[in-house]
Amino acid sequence: MAEGWESGMAQYFKFVNKAIYPNPVTDELQINGINGYQIWNYSISNLLGQEIMKGKLTSNVISLSNLPKGMYILTLRYQDKIIPFKFIKN
Repeated sequence: MAEGWESGMAQYFKFVNKAIYPNPVTDELQINGINGYQIWNYSISNLLGQEIMKGKLTSNVISLSNLPKGMYILTLRYQDKIIPFKFIKN
């Protein structure tokens, strides 16, 4: 039972060790802690849940220069993993 707990905790820390910066962002949002970013999909939604942008990561940077100022949610997806982040665009 302890072995399952340890592997579960390892998965938990692997999951939460992700970050985006800078926040607030002006032009480019950096994603930290993701290996093999090419297999991750992303979407950006406003706080009403309307999807504004989506795509497949091609690097650890997402260009937001055309995004209007406001608060948004970035959602990263890979297989059964979904990682949301709130951010502010200035």
